[in-house]
Amino acid sequence: TQIQALISGAVADTNAAFGRSGISTSIILVHTAEVSYAETGDADIDGPRLVDPNDGYLDDVHALRDEYGADCVSLWVDQLNSGGIGYFPHPSLTGVGASGFSMLRLSNATTLTLAHELGHNLFCAHDRSDAPDAPWADYSYGYVETGGNWQTIMAVTGATYIPYFANPNVSWPGPVPPPPGPTGVAEGSPNPSDIARTINETSYYVANFRPRRILGLPSVLHVDSTAMPGGDGASWATAMSDLGDAVCAAAGSNGAVTQIWVRAGTYTPDRESGDRALSFHLVDGVEILGGFAGGETAADQRDPQLNTTILSGEIGAAGLTDNSYHVVDGAARAASAVLDGFTIRDGYADADPNDGGAGVRVFGVGAPTIRDCRIVDNAGNRGGGVYCAFGASPRFENCRIQLNSALLTTWPAGGGGAHCYVNAHPTFSACEFSANTAELGAGVAMLFGCAPEFADCEFLQNDGGVDGSGGGLYAYGDCDATLTRCVFQNNNAHYGMGIALFFDCDPTVTDCDFVDHNRPTDAEGGGMYVYSTCSPVIEGCLFADNHTLSGGGIVCLFGGAPRLAGCVFRGNVADGDSGAASFYSETQPLVVSCLFSGNSAPFGGAISTWFDTTARITNCSLVSNVATNSGAGIYGYEADPLIENSILWGNHVGVAVDEAAQVSGFNTTPIVNASTVQGWSGALGGVANSGADPVLRDADGVDNIAGTPDDDARLSVGSPAIDTGDDALVPVGAVVDLLGRPRTLGAHVDRGAFEFGVSVGDLDQDGRFGAAELGALAVCMGGPDRSPVAAPPYSLAECLAAFDLDSDGDIDARDVAGLQRLP
Repeated sequence: TQIQALISGAVADTNAAFGRSGISTSIILVHTAEVSYAETGDADIDGPRLVDPNDGYLDDVHALRDEYGADCVSLWVDQLNSGGIGYFPHPSLTGVGASGFSMLRLSNATTLTLAHELGHNLFCAHDRSDAPDAPWADYSYGYVETGGNWQTIMAVTGATYIPYFANPNVSWPGPVPPPPGPTGVAEGSPNPSDIARTINETSYYVANFRPRRILGLPSVLHVDSTAMPGGDGASWATAMSDLGDAVCAAAGSNGAVTQIWVRAGTYTPDRESGDRALSFHLVDGVEILGGFAGGETAADQRDPQLNTTILSGEIGAAGLTDNSYHVVDGAARAASAVLDGFTIRDGYADADPNDGGAGVRVFGVGAPTIRDCRIVDNAGNRGGGVYCAFGASPRFENCRIQLNSALLTTWPAGGGGAHCYVNAHPTFSACEFSANTAELGAGVAMLFGCAPEFADCEFLQNDGGVDGSGGGLYAYGDCDATLTRCVFQNNNAHYGMGIALFFDCDPTVTDCDFVDHNRPTDAEGGGMYVYSTCSPVIEGCLFADNHTLSGGGIVCLFGGAPRLAGCVFRGNVADGDSGAASFYSETQPLVVSCLFSGNSAPFGGAISTWFDTTARITNCSLVSNVATNSGAGIYGYEADPLIENSILWGNHVGVAVDEAAQVSGFNTTPIVNASTVQGWSGALGGVANSGADPVLRDADGVDNIAGTPDDDARLSVGSPAIDTGDDALVPVGAVVDLLGRPRTLGAHVDRGAFEFGVSVGDLDQDGRFGAAELGALAVCMGGPDRSPVAAPPYSLAECLAAFDLDSDGDIDARDVAGLQRLP
């Protein structure tokens, strides 16, 4: 029919315009149908009726779209008060809402109106005079010739149309209308216009608004870079040669393809086009697996370590600058989209909006799984290795993110290894961030409401340069990360060599190590730097052998209420002040059940408090710390530290170990209660304080060097610190001591970080059920209803306290069963 011919012609005209404009995509007509609808002629009425699937108007269009897998739908009408309308995609890029819908007045069928409205479906805007904001990027505008003599397809100024989309690298040859010249303006120039680039970047997302129907595909596709082109991928013998072809086939298989097996080799995402905007896009329900040698018949036969499979952005000349913007893209993908066993390298994300995630980019509702991958040697304006933004929640498992860099030094850039932005909440499990570089968050940067989770991760030798913040991790603006069992070691930055927090960030940091950070010339916060109303919860962490100018372990300043519980600070050095911890200017920290041993600084060998800071130091042990000027234990400068249930012993200024060496300062009045302070004179007042020797087991260990792992500041038998703390001073929630044992084992809480006494399963009071307990259990276990015997050097009462779990007076198999369930 005539209408069918007009439709076919409009499709052909659109594809021809794509081709001559340097756009590497095309449209395919999958279905046409006549629908019943009483046109109003008003785009503001007919358009919303088309988009709404449940309003009783044109609802069958949505069913047809899903049935035929149409990414875009164009409704052609006789009457419309404009030539056509086209809707921008939903920000989630998932094809919901108005995504992919347009309308066209039939009389405009031959005037490239279909191409124009599809341009809107692909995030393209009119020319700048008509469109104040482009939804995709600053260059996503139609172009008008500088003299107003002609305009490209997306422009609407009234000038003569030429059948081109804007592209600064493609010229209009003329002669009519004159003059010849470029059809766009490159990014970096004033008022850039590059619709071709926009469509090349967005076409993948639009092409996945609905699944394409490709029939007859196997469950596994095979890919081999050395294979002859044209393979169907059904076996290694007929493997596809291009991974991009396999990914596209899997995306259109409607769930038939569940895995793609990729043989060792190097694969690029551009499909030999040189197009920087193309990426390897992950596919819901499909595992893309690397590490095959070829010939395997089961996925578990592969060896990614031996058979290196590389996804590379090296698509042009040698060097990074013309490489792929993003090697891998996981936007709008679910957790069932898996990439496993690859090296991802050589991406270069240097241009808006392609300025982050040169290795891997995930944004919007993207939540793919990246497993056993090495993300290396990528560079981007931010997030050189990984970029997660706008609610993205990908999961990275056992990945190494190394040698990546963030190019920009201006805020809010950063994240050499990874950058999390605006409500992103990725998960990193057993990942390594090492040797990445960026001024903000050389390892990881997160900004504005992000809540990533890190478990069993390592942050090693990341470099923030001369003025950097957060050598390992940087957080800004309401970011509440969770870090568990992570190691921060030998990172570099001016502020926070391990972690830097700024403005209302409240992470939870548990069982993490901050060690071996060394920058004594100017660094602040060897382990952590906490700035402006941040209130992290830091529990069970080790801060050891860091060397800075200020705050060898941690610096907290300008408000906030950080909580440090069950932490060890040992062997840290500050050349200015605060060997272990500095609390500055109206900060209100709670430090509970912590050990400070062998730290040193001119002022505040262990802790210093400054300018109206209210530091509450409860049930802590500060032993053998050193200051060359004042306050080897605690130093206050116009701040009054609150010291409760604590032990300050063996801290010395020079050779002095008197009261002033334990706690002193300038214009300070420490508040001390129920504590043991060496050289106690009573001059500081308070209640129930003492200068009696707490009889620590071996404060400087067998090596006689304070601040080393063998230090043992636990209480010995007969210590006057046992049961002499004030129970009312124990903070809410402080239910365990430094070793994780009950905070109160006797009649009252003990002073210091360690509780004395035997607890369930812990005979030698080292916080665990180990070799000592096994040996003693074999001796004292008598069986049901039999009196146990002592296991010297432990008394019978101690054995019963440790092993008689059911409190029936014997030690038998039921007790052993309970001991086996102890953590």
